[in-house]
Amino acid sequence: MGSPRVSVVMPVYNGEEYLAEAVESILGQTLRDFDFVIINDGSTDGSADILRRYQQKDDRIRVYHQENQGWVASANRGCQLAQGEYIARMDHDDVSLPERLARQVWYLEAHPEIGVLGTWIQEIDSSGLTRDTRRKLTMPRVIEWGLCFESCLANPTVMMRRAVIERLGFYRAEATYAADYDLWARALSVTQLANIPEVLLQYRVWPESLSYRHLETAQRSAAKIAHSLIESFLGAEVPMETVVGLRKVVMAQPLASLQEVEDAGSLMRRLCRAYVATSCPNPEEAREYARFAGTKLLYLANAASRFSLRKGLSVYIEAARLNPGLLSPMVVARGLTAIARRCLTRPSP
Repeated sequence: MGSPRVSVVMPVYNGEEYLAEAVESILGQTLRDFDFVIINDGSTDGSADILRRYQQKDDRIRVYHQENQGWVASANRGCQLAQGEYIARMDHDDVSLPERLARQVWYLEAHPEIGVLGTWIQEIDSSGLTRDTRRKLTMPRVIEWGLCFESCLANPTVMMRRAVIERLGFYRAEATYAADYDLWARALSVTQLANIPEVLLQYRVWPESLSYRHLETAQRSAAKIAHSLIESFLGAEVPMETVVGLRKVVMAQPLASLQEVEDAGSLMRRLCRAYVATSCPNPEEAREYARFAGTKLLYLANAASRFSLRKGLSVYIEAARLNPGLLSPMVVARGLTAIARRCLTRPSP
């Protein structure tokens, strides 16, 4: 038999609670031409037994057992063992929708300039109940700019050309729990990135997920990556503390002073002006940029309102000019409620 079209790579560590659902979601894909490389990273629960049963049922599944080394080493080993032209990532607590692999292969075949491709996600909780839908940026030039603010691709949704990740040297351990963000940043030098504007994966948000358990470490690593991207995009030095403040705004975390809010806002506006000045966006890109930038300014308005109602409302109006969708009654009510709460709890001058 020849190599499969797609290799699905999934690290597993103590994933017995949701592992069967994750595996079944891959085996139930409409695209059948894949192999499934699973790295059992020293699990101490029943994960190995679950994987053994599935391996006996489906010869596309290849399970490798190792002592615990962490998700980066496990993902890299899986990617190095992959034989497919494309590598699709998967986590042991998420659910891929049936058309995911087929839609991503179709897109990559139609867009040879794209080397890394994600999708939108729907959050689910520990019981599988649906929560918010995360509509990631979709267009390559907007994503290149958006990466200055955040990781714009959800790692478990990504399908990559194997040649691209091999050229980049796979995930880097030194980026710790932001190794996916680091990979997207490095990928900009060799390819373009995109997201399919469809929900093709259910992303589980629960206290035992990696993103919860290692949030602080991930944020420190991500701030360093964002700092490098921002300085490269602007062609100028930027204080690290200002980048940290910007990331706090984007992640809806409190800042210590109005000055920190203003510094973060100044950097945000510099990035917006630089994008408009250098990218010459077409109308569709301009709309996506405006929606994203307006939403980030809304976060800035919430941060500013903690110290000044006038300042918060001023930034909110600025955000709504970019993204008129923020003027919908529901968003306005939610935003005004958040501003009022922050004003009631803002520190004394």
